Amino acid sequence: GNALPVLLAAEPLTSTTQTAHFGGQLDEVRIWEMERSGARILENFNRNVNGTEPLLVAVWRMEEATGTTAANGTASTLLDGTLEGGMTSLNRVDGVLLGDPLADQYALQFDGLDDYVQIADSAALNPSGSATTVQSVPSNRAALTGSSC
Repeated sequence: GNALPVLLAAEPLTSTTQTAHFGGQLDEVRIWEMERSGARILENFNRNVNGTEPLLVAVWRMEEATGTTAANGTASTLLDGTLEGGMTSLNRVDGVLLGDPLADQYALQFDGLDDYVQIADSAALNPSGSATTVQSVPSNRAALTGSSC
């Protein structure tokens, strides 16, 4: 690894500075320790994951109604994220309805200037082979994917 934190909605330059801030909403971010085809991503795009799927490294659902934590939905609480850049519970907006339609479902609104979620560097986030990141952007229902080897 490079000892830099993992950021959602921004890119780290150093451990304390960021660039390329995203403006818009993120509903869910998943990191898989495998490369997933576009067809497989689309097939599972609107399905909840329970956090125990094989090769699922982390999933941040952004479902917390209050506070400044973006909880990781897998067994590792070491991968919980922290809302940064002045983000508060006021950044929570209605998310895409998945699973239980009676449960409140949220997304995070990012201003594109200084908002982001920070996850501490972890060996779990440095896969040795291919990886896929999938982000749910509710405003246009698009999936953004990135793979690395």
